Amino acid sequence: MPNFISEDDIEVAMVQRLEHVHGYDSLNCYTADPADLNDGSGRTDKRDVILYDRLREAVIGLNPGIPESALPQESYGTEVFEQKRDKIFELTLDLAINHRKWAA
Repeated sequence: MPNFISEDDIEVAMVQRLEHVHGYDSLNCYTADPADLNDGSGRTDKRDVILYDRLREAVIGLNPGIPESALPQESYGTEVFEQKRDKIFELTLDLAINHRKWAA
């Protein structure tokens, strides 16, 4: 049988690298039923790729004293991230590899 690396194998390896090498936290949102939203993420739709509670917490941690009006809002984020979703993981990975932090 030939060696085969699946997309899942690559994703697991990348998440482990982000966790172990770069100190990231991850959240496994797998559910047996793809429509089940009770996955611990707080999402309202499985297509949501941004976990707003975590994003807001990270922005506050990186920017103490940031005004409430400058924090990411879910309605704003939906519009912005729908346009940029293909770039988000690439940007995050690049920043992690280069030991930089991202702040909104």
